[in-house]
Amino acid sequence: SGGVRMFRFSGALCRAKSLHEMFRLLKLRGAHPDVLYAIDARKAQHNGTEMIQLETLLHQRSTPGGLKSNEPQQTTFTFWLKPPSSTSSAGLSVADSHSLIRASCTLTPRASTRVVKQQLQKLFDEAGIREEFELQDGEGGGSGGVEMNLEKVLRDADLKQIQHVQQTSSLYIRGDRSIARLRDFGILLVVEEDGMTYMVTLPEVGLSDGAASSSTVSVASGQLDSDTQYYQKHRGLAMRSGVCLVLTLKGPSNFVADDGSIVLSMLQYPTWEEYLLSLPQAVWRDCVQKHKDWRLPPAPKLQERRRRLLKIADAFHVFGVSLEESIGAVAAAPPPAGGTPDAAAASLPWQDALIHRLSREEVAIRNAVKKYRLTSDLFKRRGYIHFHHRLFSRLDATKEIGYRVTGDGKLYLNASLLTTAQILKVLKENLPSMERLLKQYDHSVTQLEYLSRSLPLDFSVDSDWKATEESNVGNCLETFVTTLKANQSQLALFLGRLMDDSTPRGGDGAARSSMRNCKRLTWIVSNRFETMPSGVVFVPWDVDFEAIKKLMLGQ
Repeated sequence: SGGVRMFRFSGALCRAKSLHEMFRLLKLRGAHPDVLYAIDARKAQHNGTEMIQLETLLHQRSTPGGLKSNEPQQTTFTFWLKPPSSTSSAGLSVADSHSLIRASCTLTPRASTRVVKQQLQKLFDEAGIREEFELQDGEGGGSGGVEMNLEKVLRDADLKQIQHVQQTSSLYIRGDRSIARLRDFGILLVVEEDGMTYMVTLPEVGLSDGAASSSTVSVASGQLDSDTQYYQKHRGLAMRSGVCLVLTLKGPSNFVADDGSIVLSMLQYPTWEEYLLSLPQAVWRDCVQKHKDWRLPPAPKLQERRRRLLKIADAFHVFGVSLEESIGAVAAAPPPAGGTPDAAAASLPWQDALIHRLSREEVAIRNAVKKYRLTSDLFKRRGYIHFHHRLFSRLDATKEIGYRVTGDGKLYLNASLLTTAQILKVLKENLPSMERLLKQYDHSVTQLEYLSRSLPLDFSVDSDWKATEESNVGNCLETFVTTLKANQSQLALFLGRLMDDSTPRGGDGAARSSMRNCKRLTWIVSNRFETMPSGVVFVPWDVDFEAIKKLMLGQ
């Protein structure tokens, strides 16, 4: 009994975990499909589906009117999990799948919070997760809301944004002059961070007599207009025209990529000049040629690659197929806002092998898609299949997985691990949930766009948080939108006063009025609160606006 008293005493000193944290422990034990994929793929798929349904049900319970009238009074959830003694799946194999334990619970979503907590406690106990946790009234998988004084938060963010613009105005001017010099050399400049590439400038285009034009010609795809001639006048000895420079923010070293891009690391910028001067003439000529093949119209290799990928996408009945890689690899999918997919493109062996294999099996793919009805009008209009050379679990970076379905309905496949038949099986098992997740995510994003029209706010979604939250992203965004809608008028009034009060008092009154009319704040939906130096604010998705409402009512 002394041991029991000691356990209870130490447990009282520990903070009770939130339901979100308990679900993460459950996923690590096997409720996430990545954990058991190599042990028993069927049970891993079952666990993933059950976990999505469980989180969705609890989210609906926490939303007023979220439970439908035809919702069952009770729902049973069953999971196959690793035994508590096994801390890692590395020691388990397919032959050991019989050692998995079964954990289940029956939930009554319309019952009181106390009853639902007892039902969830049974699931965690059977899973071997013996942790104290809290379930707040109306909570459905979140952490209960984050209370904060938003008045001070927003005022500080707005002040930082003004200071940032003032301090960096001279830097912007210097940067624009540097970009203009690069145009003179006919250099394409791209910035890369964590696989995302953003085009900074385009090469100068020339007239038929070789004279330089005074402006660049840009089209939506990030390429030069095909009707213009490339400006090929050489200037200098080291910097040759017709190349692509990629500034990587986190890359450790400088190198020449397979596609002819010259990658310069921001961590090694003192060595840039020496590195560029040391490149042989043959390397420069090869970079210029690959730049023409992949990036400058007519870009024959790029066009051929796109043509073959479009046929493969049509066979799978999706809008497009993307081959994902790091610097120097093909990125055929559409870029994010401000990004460019063709900044780094190369004919890497695994990509060519994958395209050749899928093209050879095109007829079989079309027949299977038709036979098993693996079609979706939504994915045919705007759906993508993303192939990676190798794909790793987000829970364990050393564990290779076959596929991943994200919270916004995207499908990522491991090209080196899955056969064509397995790819079709993944589509068959996940297409309905992918379509539902995409619709839910699109609806939430659309609601944020509507809100931004009536509020001086621009919204974005934290990509890192979206990746870790996975299938629960749509539920989190719905909670955030519901909170904003419930406080829309008060928030609009407060932000209006905020913009008024933070506008500089000196100078022309017309200028101050124009500044008020144009100023907007940027909020990034995330799982944390943080104000960036530029004034951009990371706002938790479960933020509680009660504090700011009380403040405004008091005023």
